[in-house]
Amino acid sequence: MSANSTESQIENQQLRWMIKYLTDRSVEKDDTIASLHHRLQAAQINEQNSRNERINQIAGYQANEQKFLERVKELESENDELKQEKKQLVEVMDKTAKEFDFLPDFASQLKEVKDAVTKK
Repeated sequence: MSANSTESQIENQQLRWMIKYLTDRSVEKDDTIASLHHRLQAAQINEQNSRNERINQIAGYQANEQKFLERVKELESENDELKQEKKQLVEVMDKTAKEFDFLPDFASQLKEVKDAVTKK
């Protein structure tokens, strides 16, 4: 029985080693799975953050575009007003030049100024 007992002890020891090995492997696999799961979550969070940054960037671009469009409208309106004022100025200069025909130098200078204003 002693040989049987020794064989049994050896077998038990081998089984303990096998159990320990399998347990360690199981823990390693669990750690690997947990690590992969954690990395996947981190990647998903990073991707969501990237999407949010792009969305915010686009929203900023749209806000700037809207401001630019409003400014363009303001400038167009100011330009229209300036054109109208220029037209009125040229008309007044024409009338004034006709009224001062008797002063040829003054009329000539006024015509030069009017021509310069008209070109702009």
